[in-house]
Amino acid sequence: MYNIFLQSHSGFRYLVILFLFFSLIWSFVSWLRASKFSKFDNIMNLITTITFHLQFLAGLILYFISPFVIFQKEALSNKIISYWTIWHVLIMLIAVVLITITRIMVKRLKDDTEKHKRIAIHYLLVIIIVFSALLMSGRGIM
Repeated sequence: MYNIFLQSHSGFRYLVILFLFFSLIWSFVSWLRASKFSKFDNIMNLITTITFHLQFLAGLILYFISPFVIFQKEALSNKIISYWTIWHVLIMLIAVVLITITRIMVKRLKDDTEKHKRIAIHYLLVIIIVFSALLMSGRGIM
């Protein structure tokens, strides 16, 4: 069961990153062009949010069945175990909260240019957060 979730979580990240980058670039270009916030924009924002939430959910399940997550005081002294037990889940929680806040905020805004701007800025922050967490793992970005 652990291997199934690990492989799913590891493979699905490419789809999440693809949607994040596409949405970031699309919203940045739309912001610069002062484009109308279309149904396509809304759907892309929704799909990006959903894929990120699904990835986080798979990660949470993995968190509770992983042999690298140890809830003991001694775990803090081990760099690898402390990363998987504390830092990875905490950093990804921050990223998923930012994605969720962005989705809610964009739905409430009236100005189309401001919607594109918020998505572009927040998704750039999410990408920085996610890649910094991946770099902290010592396994590389991809």
